Amino acid sequence: MNRREWIRSVLIIGALLLVVALVAQSRRECEIPGSSLIPCFFNPTKIHEQKGALRMPRHFPSPWTVEEIPGGYKVKDANGQSLAYVYGRETRTDADTAHVLTTDEARRIASNIAKLPALLGPDK
Repeated sequence: MNRREWIRSVLIIGALLLVVALVAQSRRECEIPGSSLIPCFFNPTKIHEQKGALRMPRHFPSPWTVEEIPGGYKVKDANGQSLAYVYGRETRTDADTAHVLTTDEARRIASNIAKLPALLGPDK
């Protein structure tokens, strides 16, 4: 392979990588919800505006509650959607051995997570 062919190969590979990067960026900014096959290349702002009209905002309604589960706690929203799982061990020795939380620490963290909607205030 001579120098000219090598430079040509490098330029082709670089161009292909640029195209792949542009397509990936376009898909990330304007993909229509529910479809992984529809990238937008020409007018991302128009598709982005349409995307907002098609998608309902995702909310996790208050109050958030803490439910005890085997080995830890689960934080749920008012609809029953699980938001977080926090696990711990019964004794400090078991927790230290496994490098994890104790059950009491897990309970306190889950309780603080459940308080977030009140701390952050109402949606705007």
